[in-house]
Amino acid sequence: MSAETDQGRIVRGEPSMRLESRWRNVLFGIGDLLFLVAVGVVATLVMHGSHQLGWNFAITCLAGMAAAMLVQMVMAFCVAPILGSIESMVPSMFVGMVSPMAVCALHLLGHEPDCMLALAVGAMSGAAMFVFVQWHSIQCRSRMR
Repeated sequence: MSAETDQGRIVRGEPSMRLESRWRNVLFGIGDLLFLVAVGVVATLVMHGSHQLGWNFAITCLAGMAAAMLVQMVMAFCVAPILGSIESMVPSMFVGMVSPMAVCALHLLGHEPDCMLALAVGAMSGAAMFVFVQWHSIQCRSRMR
């Protein structure tokens, strides 16, 4: 015998609950990936834009990093009710710092990156952070068992 709810779902066996949980995990994973890629792209473009102003390199790096971190913080606060505050803030802080620094490193090496390269660097850093977070969560779950 299995108890049923008003919606007709089986509660005791819970096959539909497991399926809903899997879909929810997949959708949150897609949301996390898109969010981290968006943070990487926007923060990198902000830094790229600050380098286009032609100011002193040190001032450009300081102002660009402050602007990139401000944008990252606003984006993280906007998605915190949906994705969670810790889950969205901590990885996005890392992406919001590393991807703009990559543009500064390219400038230091004498390469003037264009807008498409800045986009690619931001997207790759966001995707790499997502992969790292997923790998880390798998490692944590396997150690807890």
